[in-house]
Amino acid sequence: MTYEEIHALGSSIDGVYNNYSDDGTRKVTAKLDNYCLTLTYQTVVHIARDQGMHLQTPRLKDESSQMIRSRLNLIKKTFRECCDRTLKTSKLSESDFFETISTSPYTPKRVVKYSMSVSYEIS
Repeated sequence: MTYEEIHALGSSIDGVYNNYSDDGTRKVTAKLDNYCLTLTYQTVVHIARDQGMHLQTPRLKDESSQMIRSRLNLIKKTFRECCDRTLKTSKLSESDFFETISTSPYTPKRVVKYSMSVSYEIS
């Protein structure tokens, strides 16, 4: 990649204005490391202790995949407008995890942060 293409890609992944959902409860951030572009989806959810996580996991995975795909398409579109060529990507890895933020023995609810990261090789 040329310097101009790297600069255009950096401008395309700048997430100041376009990384949040409509209501601000979810976001997708982008990170570029050499030829690896990593998109990370994050949200905070309230779930019941035992059954809630199993019921909400498929919905969260689907939503995160859609938002990451949408963000990648936006990055590709912006890059194409700047450089007059397409940005080629190939998926390297995908991972997701839950992180407990708060819980209490007096209530069945807990606050959990859900994150999904997808890494792409770019050329």
